[in-house]
Amino acid sequence: MKKSALLAVSALSLGVVGLATFAPVVNAATTATGTATVAATVNQELAIGGQPITGGQDNPTTAFGTAFGATFDLDANDEDLTSQNGKEITIKNNSGHDGALTVSSQNPDMALAAGGDTIPANASVGTGTSAWAIKSDNAGSQATSWTAVSSSPLTLGTDAGNGSATYTVDYAASTDATQVAGAYSTTVTYTYTIQDLSAAD
Repeated sequence: MKKSALLAVSALSLGVVGLATFAPVVNAATTATGTATVAATVNQELAIGGQPITGGQDNPTTAFGTAFGATFDLDANDEDLTSQNGKEITIKNNSGHDGALTVSSQNPDMALAAGGDTIPANASVGTGTSAWAIKSDNAGSQATSWTAVSSSPLTLGTDAGNGSATYTVDYAASTDATQVAGAYSTTVTYTYTIQDLSAAD
């Protein structure tokens, strides 16, 4: 009897050892993951005629002189509708918002003036009429035919704000037979404005 009991205990002990030695490892991890952020800041560019607007300035004024203006050489009863065409004004705007180029006159009566004599802003340019005018065939232009510049902004074109755009502007002037000799001039202001910049993308 004692021998049988001893064998039974020994067999039981072996069974317990066997279970501990060969138990499988369940749900062991084989991978670990983590995330990393890659970031880039693209700075806004805004410029007109190659002159950048920097330092947070809003609506600064740059004097372009005759670079984007016009210089006519006329006699009395004369016209020049072509020599001052194709002036190009380059814009930089990478805001992703539409932009518009406008022009207006700083002279109260919008005329080219020489003392008390004037050549009025008038769409009816042509020999026999004292007039000067502007036009632009850019997309969105309000002046696709000869148009008088006024104190109210005249839109010469629009773009989508995808980097840069080039606007083409034409000038024309003419005189009647009584136009007094002199050096006539006026100043116009080109303004490029980003539309709806406050709207979030």
